[in-house]
Amino acid sequence: MIIPVFNEGKVIRRNLGEILNELAESGIKFNFMIVDDGSSDNTWDELKAAAEGLKNINLLRFSRNFGKEAAILAGIEHITAERYLIMDSDLQHPPRCVRAMLTLMESGHENIIDGIKITRGKESGIHRLYAKTFYRLYKAATGINLDNSSDFKLFDRHVAEALCGMREAYPFFRGLAGWAGFTRAPYYFTVDERLEGGSRFTPIKLMRLAFGALLSFSAKPLYLIFYAGVLMLVLAAALLIGTRGMALEISVLFTDSAILISLGVIGFYLARIYEEVKKRPRYIVSERIEK
Repeated sequence: MIIPVFNEGKVIRRNLGEILNELAESGIKFNFMIVDDGSSDNTWDELKAAAEGLKNINLLRFSRNFGKEAAILAGIEHITAERYLIMDSDLQHPPRCVRAMLTLMESGHENIIDGIKITRGKESGIHRLYAKTFYRLYKAATGINLDNSSDFKLFDRHVAEALCGMREAYPFFRGLAGWAGFTRAPYYFTVDERLEGGSRFTPIKLMRLAFGALLSFSAKPLYLIFYAGVLMLVLAAALLIGTRGMALEISVLFTDSAILISLGVIGFYLARIYEEVKKRPRYIVSERIEK
């Protein structure tokens, strides 16, 4: 079981206790790999205290904040198992669902059990709008449907090995799991409320994550630039033939804006290529506790 955490010192011991109790009552044998994504509070100290005296909790600590996606993949890379479960520590991924997910995998011999949200819980209207817009754009660009998907996933060793072989600098876990293929089955669940705190994904962070995911999985924005250029040429020709004066000036300004936007999109792809060719590690582990 892999759990990424970040600045959750106030609640992490209580939440882990609830997860432990639920799994114990379900009779599930498990090992934790908890990854502290460079927390700036007392999360690491709380994790060490929670793990004291327990043989099934392994801990990783990043040297700084590298992001949730890197934390998930670090957990996969640092533990060996037959089945891997990814879940959040805030209890929005209900631990009571784990037994049903395991049963579903065993009965259908699936490689992946996808946690699909029936409802998105108490999210702001802006957050919902960003999510819906992103999923639609992502599906149009890549053909992969992530509608109401989550990081709450159960998968086997074959999937874990495939994910470990994907070495891009800016991973998007849900996208990688969808792109990898394998047999899969949905598991629909209702998001529980957080006991404390809220989402750490601000609108700006969500936009960066969404745009980065699109850049990583599709080159269609580059093709759209070509089609936009053809359209602008047709519009400019029509204005030149049919109108004079102000309309033509407006078309020139519009064309200049389109050119700048196009150069910006190309620049984003060049920046992504630049980051990839440097081959820097996508995370650095500063401390590790294994049991």
